Amino acid sequence: MRHLLEPEDGHALFRFSVIEGLDPADYAHDGALRQTAPTVISDAGTQQFKGQKHENATSLSYTPELDGTLEDRIFAARQLTQHPQAEPWKRDMGFIPKKQLDNIITEESVYQELSQHFAHRYDEENLRQYAAYICRDQEFMVGDGRIKLKSYKPVFALLVMFKKTSDMLQVVEEDVSDLDLPLVDVVDGSYGRHRIGRPSGTPKHHSDDTNVPLLSLSKWSRVESESFLRYQWMMLAPFFRESEYNDVQHYQLHDSHILPWKDRADDEYFAHQGGFGTVFPVRIHQEHHNFSDPEACKRGFAIKQLMHRSPAKFNREVAILQKFVGHNAHEHIVALLATYEHCGKYHMIFYRAQGDLFKYWKEINPRPSFNRDTVLWVARQCKGIADGLVRLHKHHTFPISAGDEGESLVQSAYPQRVDAHSREFTHPTTTSSSQDPLGKPELGKRKRPVDDIGVENELHERGGQWKFGRHGDLKPENILWFQGSEGSYGTLKIADFGQAELHEWQCKTRKRSEVADTMAYRAPECHFGDEKFRQSSDVWSLGCLLLVFVAWALGGAEKVKEFAKARCAFDEYWEMPSDTFFDIRSLQEPDLWSVTVKPAVVQFICELHAHAKCSDYFHDLLNLIFQKMLVVEVASDNKRIPCYQVYKKLNDMHEKCHTKKEYATMPTPWKSQDITMPVPSSPIHVRPLMVANGGMEIVAKRKGEVELTGRRDNKRPQGAKKFQRSKTS
Repeated sequence: MRHLLEPEDGHALFRFSVIEGLDPADYAHDGALRQTAPTVISDAGTQQFKGQKHENATSLSYTPELDGTLEDRIFAARQLTQHPQAEPWKRDMGFIPKKQLDNIITEESVYQELSQHFAHRYDEENLRQYAAYICRDQEFMVGDGRIKLKSYKPVFALLVMFKKTSDMLQVVEEDVSDLDLPLVDVVDGSYGRHRIGRPSGTPKHHSDDTNVPLLSLSKWSRVESESFLRYQWMMLAPFFRESEYNDVQHYQLHDSHILPWKDRADDEYFAHQGGFGTVFPVRIHQEHHNFSDPEACKRGFAIKQLMHRSPAKFNREVAILQKFVGHNAHEHIVALLATYEHCGKYHMIFYRAQGDLFKYWKEINPRPSFNRDTVLWVARQCKGIADGLVRLHKHHTFPISAGDEGESLVQSAYPQRVDAHSREFTHPTTTSSSQDPLGKPELGKRKRPVDDIGVENELHERGGQWKFGRHGDLKPENILWFQGSEGSYGTLKIADFGQAELHEWQCKTRKRSEVADTMAYRAPECHFGDEKFRQSSDVWSLGCLLLVFVAWALGGAEKVKEFAKARCAFDEYWEMPSDTFFDIRSLQEPDLWSVTVKPAVVQFICELHAHAKCSDYFHDLLNLIFQKMLVVEVASDNKRIPCYQVYKKLNDMHEKCHTKKEYATMPTPWKSQDITMPVPSSPIHVRPLMVANGGMEIVAKRKGEVELTGRRDNKRPQGAKKFQRSKTS
């Protein structure tokens, strides 16, 4: 059987560390991404739970024993699983929480139960010794030299449930502990009878008697045996552990494992299905995880179930998310807590968000207050998302030395580049200032681009290496909103790395392996099947997202809706309606297409500049979006700026909002008739654009149509056939 982390093509993405009965040789492959390996857990976290229990032994509090028989108390502790996809028998059976089992199966309760069956054979001292032995976690060295903890508590509880306590001492003599669970159905070759036996091949210290029926349970009827084999899963609900370092625990679960998802509110049954998987909210029983954020745990967790069954794709997404766990965690990137394989599907566990950015705009806060707190929050989230994207675009693979003075290498290695060719709206009453990173240059002024020089040399000298990545599917639905403490606005985090890729620095621009299903925020070059998918495509998508963010900040959900409606137009290339931010028009020459920013987008930016609430911060943000990010890339002098420059500018603007209140919130709307576009100094086709605003007609000049040759393939890229109008814009 192929394990989850075994690649399809024989080349793994990681070196794996494997514990709990898996052979390390199965996963020790060379890969393109050499990094800390996910730890593969094959016993559903049982050993991890025991280890944590002993580490925190002084803090454990045992509840008083309840009334009723021991069997009654065991069944009373049962929790019904609320897994939305669980089979009926699992929902009916439920699971016994691990600590509650410890609370119930104590030395005293075991002694009392044994006394009812063996008082005529053993005195009190002997029975108490047996009880202590059954309840004690005992160290045991398995065949490969590792130390495990074994206990007889789960087996004893099962025997009590089946009224088979009389078999317990023989079970102990035969050394049937929780290390042997789950037990399996074994056919006795002599008589062809079905018996309960140890699983084939594990644990290794029982290798001599594997597949031999257990003598201690050999007198059970077939009905009793089959019932036992099913009810044992009540004791085996997984325990998920958050790694202390840059590691992600991966749990290989049996199809029969009952997941410890406890009760949820009715509104939490909603599952969101995207192009690459389904996300559904759960509440993991508090005794079955050690995730460290108590407030986030109260709000629950999100399980992402991948639609595909490709280990390579799963490994790729985990490889990227693993870059942002432990001490490399980023405030604006979702934290991957653990992963697991269950019923042939791959799953990831995250803290649950309270909505995506679109839901936040439309439902949670559709009419934002325009005050300094709101603007500061917008500025902080914009620069935070850009910073998270920078971490993905350029990720170093060596530790930061003390000489870095607390600044990450990603920031310290940024070359000081001069801004690219100017393409911003200008207001005639303002002048350029060298002190303002977003100062409005004179009409038609150009700035000469400078190449990145010396970055790789610095990394080579310091013994490190860049990993260049890209997200590939930035859109409001993939920006999640996490509620903060009372009185705070919360935090936005980048999510859904199913389209993301991470490569060595030589592979900064690659042929895209897939394209996203949502077209609205895709860059123009992604429309053409033979084009490469670049990091700069993320910059375009981020620019689109920030533009809609400005619309919400100034006009709320209604402004976002208005922009979405205005932008939707017929796409000549795909021959269907499209809400992208660019236009594709056919030219007279066959298969030659003209690509520009949509006139509706240019008009909308004009309207936002003239909005009654628009402050200098939003003017600068709109200029950054239009001038530096929403650029059709076709020539050396017509490039989007890299993401680290976007971050630096947004960071400067955020700092300015902090120091100058009037910069953040003082309305300074531009007069519609004064809004113009710079006329480029180079001979580029210019076409006038009529912009209507408040009953006035304004001629806003923009760059002419720039030709982008895209040879139309017979086969459209994935996502085109599945196009649906985006919920937002």
